[in-house]
Parts: sequence; structure tokens; C-alpha cells
Amino acid sequence: MAHRNCFEVVDHSLRDLLRFTDINSADKTFGGKTVVLGGDFRQILPVSTKGHREDIVDASVNRSYLRNFCKVFVLTQNMRLQQPNADSNNFAEWILKLGNGELGEVDSQSNIVIPSDLLIDVGDDPIQSIVTITYPNLHNNYVDGKYLEERSILAPTNDVVNEINDYIIDLLASNEETYLNADSICKASRYIQNEDVLYPVEFLNSLKFPGIPNHRLRLKVGLPVMLL
Repeated sequence: MAHRNCFEVVDHSLRDLLRFTDINSADKTFGGKTVVLGGDFRQILPVSTKGHREDIVDASVNRSYLRNFCKVFVLTQNMRLQQPNADSNNFAEWILKLGNGELGEVDSQSNIVIPSDLLIDVGDDPIQSIVTITYPNLHNNYVDGKYLEERSILAPTNDVVNEINDYIIDLLASNEETYLNADSICKASRYIQNEDVLYPVEFLNSLKFPGIPNHRLRLKVGLPVMLL
């Protein structure tokens, strides 16, 4: 996913820096240092802003002069399939076939057919269904670290994450504390008059940004908190 210029810059920098300890470093790839690159060819190509197909292909590391000095090692043993859980093995095998384009089951519109045993019956409340399936007997186990380590729910958007978190918090019977942040207009802004009228506190409190805590933080005793 990285632009080939990133690798070439590192190559040029190492050749230049290492010349103080090795006068021949300028003629060696990465100055003679061994560099290991890890990646998955199922990932998307480097993003070229407003670029055409040829621009995107040209940005890939395969188009770099460094590619001629690379030796490719392919991982062939899937460690997930070594687990004793048969259900996990079946799911891992299905994911591998999906990535390799080996699934032959498609519908009339050429859409991939997902096996029924991999789907959850959402019913009237999809959030309730996925929480119940993923965290059975949550009331008695949520304080068990091992129980939580073995389970997780992946969500496509932060809004869905907030909905799931609020739903799970409501299920817990321990005491709750709610913390609110303080939003206000910076007093140093002197170019616009009456900014506090243009941007009321209620509007500021409703804003949600990735990487920034929301205005309202709910915590309960025993509730796991993840810090990134």
C-alpha cells in the first residue's frame, strides 16, 4: 500500500549515511543492510490522487528498481487452521478461499453466497442479536479478562461502535458515572464577532471526530476500558 518512493527514499538515505562506516555502501541496496518488508498482496494498491490506472500501477513497489534485489518468501502454513476448534477452522478455510477467488457458490447476480452457519439471525434488533451471540451470559462473565480476550465485535463505522457500546453498558447492573467535557469558543479568536452565538455549546457537544472523545463518556464499575 506504500508508494514506491517511500522505499527508494530509505534506500538513498541508508546508502548516504552508511558511507562513513562502509565506503562501498553507495553501491549496495539499502547501504548493505538487510530490510524485511511484510505485506499482503490482497491489499489495495497505493492511492494516487486523481491518478489513472497507469499512475497507480507505477506507484507500486513492483515498479521500483528495488524489486530486482528482492527475494520473496511466501507463508504457506495457516496457523489459524492448527486450532482445535472445528468451527474456527471452517471459517478460516472459507476466508482463504474468498481471498483466493476460489469460491464457486454465487447467486444469479454473481454475488458470493455466504454459508448460513456463518450468518447471525438478526431478528428485530441486530445489535441485540450480535451482542447475545458474541457475549453469551455477559452479566456473569464481563469481569473475566479471558472471556473478553476471546471475543470482539468489528463495526464498519464509529457510530455503530457507539451504539454497541451504549447497548452493552445498559446491560450491566453496576453503578454508572457520566462525565461531560467542556466545549467553548477560544477567546483568542478576534476576527469574528459573537462566535458564541454562531456556534452554541449544544452544537459543539454534538460533534464527533475520530480519535477525539465524545462529549458524553459513560463508565460503570467493572466495565473494561481500552486505551489506544
